[in-house]
Amino acid sequence: MAVRYVSEEPHRVAPEHVGAELASPARRGVALAIDVPLLAALLALGCALAAAPSRAAAFCPAFPPATGDVVVVSTVAQLRTAVDAAVPGRTILVADGNYALNGEYLRIDVPNVTLRGQSGNRDAVVLDGNYLTTEIVQVAASDVTVADLTLREAYDHPIHVMPAGASATNRTLVYNVRIVDPGQQAIKINPTSDTGPYVDEGTIACSRIELTDAGRAHVRDNCYTGGVDAHAALGWTVRDNVIEGFWCDAGLSEHAIHFWRNARDTRVERNVLRNNARGIGFGLAETGTPRRTYSDAPCPAAGGAYVDHFGGTAVNNFVSADDPDLFASEYGFDCGICLWQACGASALHNTVHTADVASSFSAIEWRFSRTTATIANNLANFSLRARDGASATQATNVTTATAAFYVSPATGDLHLQPTAAGAIDQGSASSVGTDFDGDSRPRGAAPDVGADETGAPQALRFHPLAPCRVVDTRSASLGGPAPLAAGVSRPFQVSGACGVPAGVTVVSANVTVTQATASGSVVVHANGTPVPITPQVAFAAGRTRANNAIVGLDGAGLVSARAEMASGSVHLIVDVSGYFD
Repeated sequence: MAVRYVSEEPHRVAPEHVGAELASPARRGVALAIDVPLLAALLALGCALAAAPSRAAAFCPAFPPATGDVVVVSTVAQLRTAVDAAVPGRTILVADGNYALNGEYLRIDVPNVTLRGQSGNRDAVVLDGNYLTTEIVQVAASDVTVADLTLREAYDHPIHVMPAGASATNRTLVYNVRIVDPGQQAIKINPTSDTGPYVDEGTIACSRIELTDAGRAHVRDNCYTGGVDAHAALGWTVRDNVIEGFWCDAGLSEHAIHFWRNARDTRVERNVLRNNARGIGFGLAETGTPRRTYSDAPCPAAGGAYVDHFGGTAVNNFVSADDPDLFASEYGFDCGICLWQACGASALHNTVHTADVASSFSAIEWRFSRTTATIANNLANFSLRARDGASATQATNVTTATAAFYVSPATGDLHLQPTAAGAIDQGSASSVGTDFDGDSRPRGAAPDVGADETGAPQALRFHPLAPCRVVDTRSASLGGPAPLAAGVSRPFQVSGACGVPAGVTVVSANVTVTQATASGSVVVHANGTPVPITPQVAFAAGRTRANNAIVGLDGAGLVSARAEMASGSVHLIVDVSGYFD
């Protein structure tokens, strides 16, 4: 086979200095929305809640053994042939070893293909580009999984997710992958053109992405590098990763995680981002030519003007900087969480810490006139900034933390010490019901500020029920037939139906929205309590979306549901599957 080379990625945008781009439930872990202070970490149904499982077991379990159509390879030639001959449903297992690609790349252009290390040990299977291979893995089809591998020293992008021809590439899963020393962005995600097709609903999870001192010497084009960089992408989840080292002596790198160029509904959660010049970015530019437009006009207040990111949530992340060389670089630690021309974005329960405040610019920053954001329950030791006409709703952010608040800020461990009185029980009401480790929140009189929740959980017993519908606003007998109206809270009776006893204050449920006339979100919570900051389900016009949730009830067994929409309406369905007492 002839050696194949990849052309230069065409959608290059020079970095901008701040001073001068929902995964399918089948492809990712379902985000559990919890709005009550009572819950401990959930274990198996019907069992008493006890000690929580390890974080790795909870969020990053090992893949089960491959079954079905499986091909095992142990040489570069075999690997190349297996990828080229792949058919839908095939799993390609790569035996332990170091594979020098010598200019070859792997293009997966048929759907439902898995490429993974055979042993499950990502460090034992190394695909080495040695800066001769422009891109190591191209994903150009839907439902592709790349897992349990190490990819190192790509000249440009170790992983590039893109459409093929007129077909979209959706539901990519990158799982338990280590990426070392990319020449440009480690994972690049972009459409074919401004009119599509697009690359949506992917997940990057349980991976490690790093730029070392040795790799930094190979970065080109004025520090054109970063961790995850996505253009015009809808509904991606980036969770439970470690990303570090993306900075240069001269020039300003892209972010550790960056969704822009009209990306939408991004969820970034439980990541450790260490020693990157910029951490999480939703949006970038104040103006530009849209890469993607949405028929439901998700930011009507913008009046059709340019918006670089729509919606999106950054929650329960650790972001830190402690490297003296980073601080001595041209731009230092620039921004922990950056919301720039981002409409409807949220930064909730994140912890941002720098060892050198003088060489750091913003812990969290919202910028440009069409940025609207919710900034709540974040913990930092330096500034939160509004710039250039941006607006935000703020609640209980703390910017006076010290290194003594944390277990080991020098290693990026920002778990709270028991003595962090300035953060413990200091938060405001929140529907972010679990913390960085998946532990229940809150455990005291109020949530802790930041990504970590301290204190002992209160044990509850779960009683499973056969799934049963308690709310359906399409049905007159289940709270309808009228839909939820924009901005209006509405109560619904839960206890006394479907086997939920009177007096129960916590239920497990599936919350579904359908027939939305505009984009928005729905929050369901105990009736009579403050409306939580974050919703259970976000949606676009005409789409049906669902999420598993733990929902509180008031003393009479009522929930309250509110549609957060600028206008219009949406139907709500709630199916209970159990209760706690």
